[in-house]
Amino acid sequence: MTKILLVEDDREIVKNLSLFLKEEGFSVQAVSGQKAAMEQIEEHGQEIDLVLLDVSLEDGNGFAVCAAIKANTEIPVIFLTASGDEYSTVTGLDMGADDYITKPFEPMELIARVNSNLRRYEQILNLKGSTQTPSNQLIVGGLVLDQALSLIHISEPTR
Repeated sequence: MTKILLVEDDREIVKNLSLFLKEEGFSVQAVSGQKAAMEQIEEHGQEIDLVLLDVSLEDGNGFAVCAAIKANTEIPVIFLTASGDEYSTVTGLDMGADDYITKPFEPMELIARVNSNLRRYEQILNLKGSTQTPSNQLIVGGLVLDQALSLIHISEPTR
């Protein structure tokens, strides 16, 4: 099961988003502040597949969390924030965020972006030859995606 770390200080958003993500098949761990997020990454970073991160946190900001995550891991980070001004968006992406979504957002678009980032994360890990793999695997018609792709044979053009 894909494990998402949700870093958000608005309790109502945490409650509703956690419920939605769980209904979509994700495992969610929620924390409200910069310190708690850093502790989760330090202690459980190998288990986290993706981070949904707010810019404004109760004891700091998401920019610092994103920078720390990206300095040490390949874990995808998606900012999910009300800070939709150009400066915040550019700062977040420049700090290494993989995506930036402003609130309010469409739930199914969030799921599509999460899945897209998870696919890229898995490709990065595969290219680096890492033994770590995201805890999720995309299933296509009962086959793991890698198995499905291996069944497709593309022949070289003949001359």
